[in-house]
Amino acid sequence: MLKMLQQVTQAVNDNFSRSQLMRIYENILRQLPSIRGVALFSQENNSLKCEFSDWNIFKPESGFSVHNYLEQLGDLQYPHTLEGTSLPFNVVIPSYHKEKTLGFLLVQLAPVSDEPSDNGEWLELQTEFLQTLNNIVFVALENKKLAREAIRQEALRKEVELASELQSWLFPQENEDLPGLLVSGTHKTYEEVGGDYYDFFALPDGDVALCIADVSGKGMSAALLMANFQANVRALFPFLPDLAQLGHTLNKKVDQAARGEKFITCFLARFDPRNRKLHYVNLGHNPPFFLHQGQLRQLDATAPALGMIPELPSFSTTTCDVATDDILLAYTDGVTELQNDENQFFGSDRLMNILLENTLLTPSEINAIVAMQLNTFRGNSPFRDDFALLTCKFF
Repeated sequence: MLKMLQQVTQAVNDNFSRSQLMRIYENILRQLPSIRGVALFSQENNSLKCEFSDWNIFKPESGFSVHNYLEQLGDLQYPHTLEGTSLPFNVVIPSYHKEKTLGFLLVQLAPVSDEPSDNGEWLELQTEFLQTLNNIVFVALENKKLAREAIRQEALRKEVELASELQSWLFPQENEDLPGLLVSGTHKTYEEVGGDYYDFFALPDGDVALCIADVSGKGMSAALLMANFQANVRALFPFLPDLAQLGHTLNKKVDQAARGEKFITCFLARFDPRNRKLHYVNLGHNPPFFLHQGQLRQLDATAPALGMIPELPSFSTTTCDVATDDILLAYTDGVTELQNDENQFFGSDRLMNILLENTLLTPSEINAIVAMQLNTFRGNSPFRDDFALLTCKFF
């Protein structure tokens, strides 16, 4: 028996495959003279699988299900005598580890003597040995599975970290020198990657492009669509000065990429520093705040979100005058819909008041205060959505 235990232990230490380990285990069981019949079942996700069995003697009565019988045993932790069945086995030996049943070994143990009194201790010894052997095999298989899952999770974690790093490169640099305004953006993802996006960059004609967008959903799928959208915004903005035309074109791109499964709300703006004009379209996005000469207004939606319908209805670009020290504060719904411990929403009024109370600050300082207020407001409640801020101060 010791030699058999050593053989199994050696196979485990040598990291044999599951099929190799099962073959060794089966051969060992069949070499034991005390065993007249054997069947082994593994259990995973509440499903039983027969690993091997003596089918020549495995002929239960019609309608009897060994699977159902074993399932009725539940989380059996100790060897159990089989009674009242037509199975050619007299003992079922479970493998139980960390409150989980890993498998069942069914055996027909031959008596050592014709006298029942002589068999009790011997059968108990045989059963204890088989339970030890069974546990070694199944715990080793379970550890292999957990190790594979750990490796898979680590690989996935590294992939997500890389995706998060790559996504961060899609956001613009804060120190970009733009004519006529200071711009700052910030964002936080609910998961490692997300679907909120902001952008600002100089255009060949001297104007400045501004964009903030929110992809429906969260996680990797939203991040991939966002990356595709960012590429289209950067590629199309310089060649489509009419923002309404740009919106129609982006809608077709999003519809093709998302195939109706997702949509994108976005605010697109073009600042003309020479004529002091801000041209914009709002495609289903939260209305940004625009503080013009001390008067606050919201730049409401002018068209539906991108990707909701194949063809957007007709709409036009809106234009507003820009004066020195005017402020534009754009945001995604993760800001206003943040909830605290009492299920209250942060709301647009709090965001508006932060802007009105901090008009002398720079865009990056305003964003920092908003982020701090969000963190204070939520208390112990987690962030349940991505959020992004894009703040501009004109000079």
